Amino acid sequence: MLKKVLCIALAGAMLCLCASCASKETKTSETAPVEETPPDAPEPSTDVNDAPQALLPGDWMYYVPGERGVPALRVSLGFDGAFSAEAGEKTYRGTWTVEPFGGGENAPADRLTLTLSAAADGNTLFGDFTVGLRTECGGEILMLWSVLSSGGVIGDICGTPSPVMRKSVNVTAGSPERRRGERFLAVCWKTDSDDTLLWLDDVADLTGAPEGTRSCTGYSLSPYADLRCEPSLLAPGGMLVQVETDGNGDIVFLNWVTGEQDLIEH
Repeated sequence: MLKKVLCIALAGAMLCLCASCASKETKTSETAPVEETPPDAPEPSTDVNDAPQALLPGDWMYYVPGERGVPALRVSLGFDGAFSAEAGEKTYRGTWTVEPFGGGENAPADRLTLTLSAAADGNTLFGDFTVGLRTECGGEILMLWSVLSSGGVIGDICGTPSPVMRKSVNVTAGSPERRRGERFLAVCWKTDSDDTLLWLDDVADLTGAPEGTRSCTGYSLSPYADLRCEPSLLAPGGMLVQVETDGNGDIVFLNWVTGEQDLIEH
């Protein structure tokens, strides 16, 4: 009899224990937070024809002309408005902002003022620039960052007031055919090591507005070219030139243009 009573008590205890566990599991499942999958980070634009503001996020490099080892400057612009920059052993961090160049209703739609402030209080100027002039060349977007203030750091690091920044996009549109037997305006974006091959993107006018696709084409310099400027001066890139080509597409006339007064007619 006693054995029977003990068995009944033990069975009751086990039932209570199971009920308690089930209750705890139910309560745990009811109160456990649902993990949300974070949204994917946006991808930087790879289309050179996008607006400059869409192109800016991503990693930009500056190389000293003729050197393509370690970049003299690396600037990373985040979608969240933060930036970091590395120059040698120094690292800078801060925020970046853009606004229409000139700030008025008639400001050029294709130009922006880019400001990088490299301090927690936002008061230390890392650099401010006019940006927007750009092209695609061999899987890179090249963009001219023209320094607006002498107080910025970037001009000192790069040694030029208008560094050509490079953003690798692993997308190439291909080079247009060379223009033959024509005189036209172009932006010289880079030269080879001995300044006999110039990479040009032809433009419509002195503002640098694109003519056709934004893409560079390599032009060889004829040994008999009429040079109104030294090709070595164009090595930093982003400079407006007036060129004329022969029937083979080689440059036979080269003139550095800073304004309408520099244009030379046939």
